[in-house]
Amino acid sequence: MQGGVDVKGARNDDGVLSLTIRTDGVTSAEVFRAILLHGNDEIQLLIEALDEEVPPARSTLLTGGWAAMRCVREARAAVLPNVSVSTRAQDTAYGATLFAARLLDARLPIQ
Repeated sequence: MQGGVDVKGARNDDGVLSLTIRTDGVTSAEVFRAILLHGNDEIQLLIEALDEEVPPARSTLLTGGWAAMRCVREARAAVLPNVSVSTRAQDTAYGATLFAARLLDARLPIQ
């Protein structure tokens, strides 16, 4: 139900995500969508802040287990430029390994 869920706290300043359900009959899908859209609002604020400091991003690599969910991909594509989804199961671990290797050997390129 449109407007039945209010979400606050995605910045995680205090570790609390607050949900207010304003009506009966709200489904779990509606709650999840409201959370995704709240996350998009916060992402947009971050992008605006970053764009003031560095050139705007031209593409986005979406990673993590939730990236496999179509609703997550679609929500993030609404606010992030040119979204592609990583094919790696553990992209963060892969990136950390590449970064560590680069620190150990300055001749290695970061990809």
